[in-house]
Amino acid sequence: MPVDRGLQLQRQAMASSTLFMQENVRLQHMSDTVPFDVGSLLPAPAAATAIVPVNVRVLGSDGRPVVNAMVSAYGAGFVQAATDGAGLATLTFFGGTVDDLAALYVKPFADYWERWIPSPSLRSDSENLVTLQPLENWPGANLRRGQPFVGWGERLMGLQGSDASLTGKGAKVAIIDSGCDTNHPALSHIKIGLDLTNLDPNNNPDPNTWRNDVISHGSHCAGVIAGNGNNGIRGFAPEAEVHVLKLFPGGAFDSLIEALVYCVNHEIDVVNCSLGSDQVNEGVAQQMSEARRAGIVVVVAAGNSAGPVQFPARLDTALCVSALGQAGTFPPDTYHAQTAPSQMQPGMTTGANGLFAPKFTCRGREVRLCGPGVAVISSVPGGGMAAWDGTSMGAPHITGLATLVAAHHPMVTGMARNANRAEQIQNFVISRAQPVGMDRQFVGDGLPLFVGHSEPAPSPGIAPQASDLQSIVSHAFDDVLTH
Repeated sequence: MPVDRGLQLQRQAMASSTLFMQENVRLQHMSDTVPFDVGSLLPAPAAATAIVPVNVRVLGSDGRPVVNAMVSAYGAGFVQAATDGAGLATLTFFGGTVDDLAALYVKPFADYWERWIPSPSLRSDSENLVTLQPLENWPGANLRRGQPFVGWGERLMGLQGSDASLTGKGAKVAIIDSGCDTNHPALSHIKIGLDLTNLDPNNNPDPNTWRNDVISHGSHCAGVIAGNGNNGIRGFAPEAEVHVLKLFPGGAFDSLIEALVYCVNHEIDVVNCSLGSDQVNEGVAQQMSEARRAGIVVVVAAGNSAGPVQFPARLDTALCVSALGQAGTFPPDTYHAQTAPSQMQPGMTTGANGLFAPKFTCRGREVRLCGPGVAVISSVPGGGMAAWDGTSMGAPHITGLATLVAAHHPMVTGMARNANRAEQIQNFVISRAQPVGMDRQFVGDGLPLFVGHSEPAPSPGIAPQASDLQSIVSHAFDDVLTH
């Protein structure tokens, strides 16, 4: 509404205990875009005395052009361009020089590893070549084309080797994000959704345009949660009933409230949110409480600003998830490697077996769990896959596990839909957490695994080695359900 009308109502609301007025702030989407800390690399831009075009050609190691890759240069300002059909991007520098660049970052749209090149020497009088390697070329990815793919985080949590009958069937999971490309083979089974950014004259959300995911983030999260493994990722709960609620681009507090209302009305079990704000909104807080009273677990990414946990992840009614990385799951010349703490601090941000809390993850007492959030490979629009970073990559791992609990745990399936049901699901997931050897403000209780009550847990505060983790999760998840 107009600002003057809002201020008038706000004055009236001050005398009321039932009416509140707040600005409808745009939400920050936690998509994987430019490296979060490059601001420190940027000196003041030089005066625009000249314009210097620099051509960068991006090819795969197979010699094919990499189309729609974003090429970013940091140094005397910030310059960015996308590659065309021939893999060529033209960076336009203002100031007459391309010397003293801090870094060149090449981020492909799909199917290749990114490149982070510090102090690059770019030539303006000839073409500059950057070569990217396919995702399957890195052994740590364990990716084989044409076969169902299980990511490093899912393997670490025990998805691979778990009971194949535990598919999430019977549970409902909502993904509040940027939509979902159901033309992707691994996401073709997802049939339900609404576009809350595209309303008709009666304010009804469009029932079709949610499939248009221009940011790609919702498709990526959907793969981790519910990918069917068809020529792509096999997620935690491929037979769960997925509801896609599109909020981005353009989502604000009011559309988040509408999405949460939808979840209550449609008896959703678990909700995944990859969004946040530095501001607090009472309407969102109240609707989060309503969702909890309706038996819904709302999993929210902590944030990627390297600061305090953002809203609404900081709410008691949210299951707040930070990000976890592991060395060896990405090539060393990627920006993924730059997210590892520069100061090795055992017990603070680094644990055993190469586990670490990435530099971007938000931290605080509100963090309940951590999830794999560095170099997470999942589905993107167009049928490909991409490796992304973020707490919003960690959250879908926890959402997937919570969905399996909602679908298959006998204690939960027979419960009435109320706050106690939500608490039971959330507490069960938290009880599966194993310590990862880092400060709680970064990782909460740790990483939840598929483990049975009969399995011994590692000593508190000591990160298990990879071999220990695999032995812990070797028992099928239904062993948990029988205890």
